Amino acid sequence: AQRAEAIPAEVRALDGQTVTVRGFMVPMAIDGGGRVRSFLLTENQLLCCYGVMPGMSEWIAVEMAGEQGAALHPDRPIEVRGRFSVGEATDAAGTVSLYRMQGEA
Repeated sequence: AQRAEAIPAEVRALDGQTVTVRGFMVPMAIDGGGRVRSFLLTENQLLCCYGVMPGMSEWIAVEMAGEQGAALHPDRPIEVRGRFSVGEATDAAGTVSLYRMQGEA
């Protein structure tokens, strides 16, 4: 598993910046109106369709800002813009993510 100290300097420099990232949506939470509130943004569709777990550095945990949600598009690449966070996030089980984004659009 990749540790936070292995994150390249050019990626660390993006911490706190507004960025646009392209990838595939893996929905984690959908609201009653069918809008995706949180999802993983991955570099390919393998996680969704074939159950291949990507490496810790191969996905971004996205939470949509405020009351907005995103349209569900699990089968084609999307672009997400938002505030990017870099660094280890942990819970009782250990590291849960290296990259997070507060999605704006």
